Amino acid sequence: MHCLSVNSQNLCVFTSTLIKENAYLLVKGRRALLVDPNDSPEILTFLKKARIQEITIFLTHEHYDHTCGIPSLQTHFQTTLVCSSGCAEVIADEKNNQAKWIYYLLICQDGQNGTRLAESFQGADSKYALVPDHSFKEQLDYPWKGEHFHFQATPGHSAGSCCIVWNDAAVFTGDSLFADRAVITRFPGGSTKQYHQWTKPYLDALSDELLILPGHGDCCVMRELRRRTA
Repeated sequence: MHCLSVNSQNLCVFTSTLIKENAYLLVKGRRALLVDPNDSPEILTFLKKARIQEITIFLTHEHYDHTCGIPSLQTHFQTTLVCSSGCAEVIADEKNNQAKWIYYLLICQDGQNGTRLAESFQGADSKYALVPDHSFKEQLDYPWKGEHFHFQATPGHSAGSCCIVWNDAAVFTGDSLFADRAVITRFPGGSTKQYHQWTKPYLDALSDELLILPGHGDCCVMRELRRRTA
């Protein structure tokens, strides 16, 4: 775990071991906001030590590596789950929420990085179905403990992908934008056409000042990313 100062607040980042996906945690009193819960055991330990009573969970998209921490959280805490309607449709079917997807993701990661992590992965047989408390088709404004979050559907990486702008200062991009790698659109539900038709114009219009909080890799300011790719 490491922490960032965002909006003058402490945002904790938990990165899983294999896929290296990021989960983001904001705590206010006995309530917590968690974006894309992965299976890092540090998350549950942290929440219990902080005596958290209620957790609001935001999902940037439906893929297993960004949702696999939810069943454990729902066992231990009162939770509220928020995601896009496209994401909701997928996670409602337990066939889509299985550890075998980690194996496929590792194969993809091995192909990009020249690693051999997939060979050593032994996935669990667990699977689960999830039902959100709030969902949206294209946009959603969601207040939480004095904070404002704007959800915008950003299809391309997956059918249910979205970006979440926090107080016009930071944006949780999930797997729709990274600081150090290209976006993958070849997974089931992905669409290169939709990404370039809908999502890229939206991302291009975001402020230079926004802090990018991606689903994988390091954060960076939008201006820095645009300078690198110009």
